[in-house]
Amino acid sequence: MIWIGTSEGLAFLGTGEIKTPSRPPEALKGQVSGVAEDRAAWLWVVTSKEVVHVERNKLLSGALADDDLYKYGVEDGLRSVGGIKRQKSVIADPSGRIWLSMDSGLSVIDPSQWKGSVPPAMIQIRSITADSDMIDLTSVTKLAAPPRRLTFAYSGLSLRNPDRVRFRYRLDPYDGNWSGSTDAHEATYTQLEPGSYRFV
Repeated sequence: MIWIGTSEGLAFLGTGEIKTPSRPPEALKGQVSGVAEDRAAWLWVVTSKEVVHVERNKLLSGALADDDLYKYGVEDGLRSVGGIKRQKSVIADPSGRIWLSMDSGLSVIDPSQWKGSVPPAMIQIRSITADSDMIDLTSVTKLAAPPRRLTFAYSGLSLRNPDRVRFRYRLDPYDGNWSGSTDAHEATYTQLEPGSYRFV
């Protein structure tokens, strides 16, 4: 298989024709200036903004989970996050290390020393407000009538990369699925019907 970086994302040549991964993550939809594969079958992709580490087989099957992709930045040790738009901006050497040619110099990583996905942030519900009234968080709460506006305020603590914390939430049984990934610290619901709800 040959991986191809294009101005609009990642492609590959597999069975005699060029294809693109189904449902690629947003990080791989823009300019790709280099691709290398390590011995564990993970791809190292240099884009115009960051270095993306992604599980190859899950990417091809369109079944990426949150821990199948990691975006490296300056806080991880890179000299910069912008890749140089030239041939071989990322290569794997014979010992398995990955070399990255960025716009502020070279960086190198040994994938065998990579510790895996970042532990999830510790989440805390800070407050719940029904219209303008604060709700007691120490026990199950019953409201006399559904509020016009119900707001959950929450936070997440990560000592490794606090600026990268993203949240997904849902209100059972109101939401059928998890929300999209967001850096917002509040979730607001309006016009809820009478019933029992659980925010997660």
